[in-house]
Amino acid sequence: MTTIERRVRIFRDSDAFNPREEYDCNVGRMLCWHSRYNLGDEHNYDSDTWKEELACEADADLADKLDYLREVTLNVYYDCLTRDGGMTWQEASAISEKWVEARCNDWIDKAFDANYVALPLYLYDHSGITMNTGGFSCGWDSGCVGVIVCTKEQVQEEWGGDEDKAKHWLRIEVETYDHYLTGNVWGFSAEEREEGDWEDDEGWEEVDGCGGGIFGDYDCIKDELGADFADAFESAEISYA
Repeated sequence: MTTIERRVRIFRDSDAFNPREEYDCNVGRMLCWHSRYNLGDEHNYDSDTWKEELACEADADLADKLDYLREVTLNVYYDCLTRDGGMTWQEASAISEKWVEARCNDWIDKAFDANYVALPLYLYDHSGITMNTGGFSCGWDSGCVGVIVCTKEQVQEEWGGDEDKAKHWLRIEVETYDHYLTGNVWGFSAEEREEGDWEDDEGWEEVDGCGGGIFGDYDCIKDELGADFADAFESAEISYA
């Protein structure tokens, strides 16, 4: 009876593709701003006004309402403060601008929350970079660098309006992207040969394999290989180069 030897070799994918560019299953838009790194998806939103821009995209009337507040209402409120309140123009200007912007922000938040689901994006930068949606304990080397967002129309289409499921999926997208950032992407080769008087690397034939693109811990390879390769997986050669 012929005895079959099996081995598994696991290797880091040193040329992994960017899942934000190659995957067509991404639902969220990853909007990031960083002075040194090009992160997330390509976009033209400003770091200071991104929420307003997205809110105005979803609410066709919002831009006009904000313009009215910032022009007409601001001037009226300023006139009342200087005429009836006896304030200097500096005092009146500061108070009126603060009052108007607070109301603008209320309208922006209301329109944004009515139309989008979003999670913040945090980056930890120390001997490499890593990203998550919950933040990091080290305040010196970490901070918020953006947001991942999807529309509530997408939430309805994909998950029947379940926002918790939508947020779970957005976290998965960020986790996958983090694997890309940290180099936690793998490939493998599963090989067999008949037992014999071989040199170490002689006689092996690949019966299964993947050149790369396995994002995350490589334990999932074991399930893909099946029972025949269970022992070989436990003693797999792992290359981190």
